Amino acid sequence: MQLQEDTLFESEKWPIIDADCKNRQVLVLLKGKGENLVQLNGETIMTGSTGHSKIRFTKEHFCLLNDRTLSFYTLAGEFVSDCEVGPFIFELMPYQQGVLCSYGDEGVFGNRNGQNRLNYAAPFQQLESYYDIAVQNQLLYDPLFARYKPYAC
Repeated sequence: MQLQEDTLFESEKWPIIDADCKNRQVLVLLKGKGENLVQLNGETIMTGSTGHSKIRFTKEHFCLLNDRTLSFYTLAGEFVSDCEVGPFIFELMPYQQGVLCSYGDEGVFGNRNGQNRLNYAAPFQQLESYYDIAVQNQLLYDPLFARYKPYAC
């Protein structure tokens, strides 16, 4: 395997908050003045409120994370649906029609969505725990998420 460095997107006008790519398409979440912008292949497809932190392609849509809410949109920027995913999302990983949500340590404690450590979110569906599926199929569960603990002993 050979690694190759390539710049897929640059922005001198707006800071990049997050980005994702799929099949040579580039989806970027930018911080504008008083708003967030979403660009697909360099073209602005939507603007919205501030506070979004992650953006990911799904099979047919893209999703934006804003605090505890994950919203799904068409690739033209039209709203599809949203769902409550809970606090302290660590990462969103595209899977089937939606995304797997992994949680930071803070989201795992207590009686919240993150107590399952891994949930599945998709358009028009309720949040679903993937813990039982991982155990049933003897999946290596822990490597699916990393922890950042700068002060851990």
